[in-house]
Amino acid sequence: MLNFKYRVTKFVALMMAGFCLFLSVPSEADAIEVAPRISDREIVESLTEIKTEMKAMQKITDQRFDHSDKRFDHSDKRMDDLRMDMNTKFTDLRETMLVMFGALVSLIIALFGYIAWDRRSMVKPLGKRLDIMEQNLERDFEVSNAEGSMPRRLLKALRELANSDEKLANVLRSFSLL
Repeated sequence: MLNFKYRVTKFVALMMAGFCLFLSVPSEADAIEVAPRISDREIVESLTEIKTEMKAMQKITDQRFDHSDKRFDHSDKRMDDLRMDMNTKFTDLRETMLVMFGALVSLIIALFGYIAWDRRSMVKPLGKRLDIMEQNLERDFEVSNAEGSMPRRLLKALRELANSDEKLANVLRSFSLL
């Protein structure tokens, strides 16, 4: 910022020097009309006035630059506040997403647990019923008997009886058992 002020001051000084040089260069108008002589005192007074005006302009310029600096500082502070607010919102959003993801994973795990429990609780009674049915079949049909199962032995006994009873033989033939 000081560099800019220095440049402005240098520019104003060069402009004033150029203006003075411009005034001191003879022109065609000087050749035609003779200007009244300016005394040294008037020159000094004019230079003093110019210096005071330059100081006043420098003061105004400095005030404007200070005002601009304050505005930039205020803008920087507002931008920093906005940046911090955005960072806070992004952090909150990230935390919310993590909570939602955790809840979703928990629900999926709970669902798999429920499915496994339900299958096990459904299969267990079915297994017990099958065991009971198997025991009943073994008991009723005597599958493990050395001579064969009960229906097989019963059919053998009926066939032997059919040899002596014609009526039983006809019944067994009608059912293709003889």
